[in-house]
Amino acid sequence: MNGNRSNSRDIARRLPFRGLIDGLARSYGDPVSILPRQRIVVSRGREFLIMPVADESHAGAKLITIVPENSYDGEPVIQGLYALFDLSNGTPIAIMDAAELTSRRTAAISALAADRLAAPAARRLLLIGSGNLVAYYAEAMMTVRRFDSIELWARYRVKADAAIGRIRGRIEYSDVRVAGDLEEAARNADVICCLTSATAPLIFGDWLKPGAHLDCAGGYRPDMREADDKAFARGRIFVDDCAAVLSEAGDIIHPIATGAITAASICGDIRDLARGAISRSAEEITIFKSVGTAVADLYSARIALEA
Repeated sequence: MNGNRSNSRDIARRLPFRGLIDGLARSYGDPVSILPRQRIVVSRGREFLIMPVADESHAGAKLITIVPENSYDGEPVIQGLYALFDLSNGTPIAIMDAAELTSRRTAAISALAADRLAAPAARRLLLIGSGNLVAYYAEAMMTVRRFDSIELWARYRVKADAAIGRIRGRIEYSDVRVAGDLEEAARNADVICCLTSATAPLIFGDWLKPGAHLDCAGGYRPDMREADDKAFARGRIFVDDCAAVLSEAGDIIHPIATGAITAASICGDIRDLARGAISRSAEEITIFKSVGTAVADLYSARIALEA
């Protein structure tokens, strides 16, 4: 790193997906102390978030801004810093680019879950959304499965085409294309990754084929939803953090409120998945819902520091 400060290129170099996924799998299980994320919402959906966490050796805090309208100007929607401290003596030891760290850890956590939950023979990947994360997800998911085809669906074709360009710039893979019809693409997909800020479901339970794996990573507020109640009722559900999704994730809160599922329908969290493979039948539908946690930030920052 450049002194104790790292930019996005430093983080990308230090956190290749194979190493990050494996490092996260080894890290989960260590005891940590965490507070709920602190969120300040101002006009037009702009947000300022603080996410603090500590374990026996390190403490960290992520400070980020979310400015949705930046997407229309080609500017980053998420920007910020991550501060890491050595608790053996209290010294601040690194300041990192939070946007790159967040993008990589988010995709890596979903890829770790897919590695444990998706069918070994999964060959068709569907990405939903056109934001910054789709290229990271394409690279991360290709790290754990060898997909024969990658499709991307977004509401606006021009944004979908731009996202396809970013994916092709990140992975050496030719069969990446825009999906014309979302339902048809979803019915054919083995793995579906939702990366949107949708407030109404985009994926419906009737569309999921036997053996499919659904990842919902975009929604992080109670008013956000990417899949309907039936999707969650049909699937075996895992999450990144139980307490967080039960209080923050509309994809979980809503089907619990309607009685489609209960809190007991959550079969485990990322710690359970990190421990190893989960037994599943060939016909079983699996779901991973994440809202993002400070624990994953801390682990990823430490992996980057030690690289």
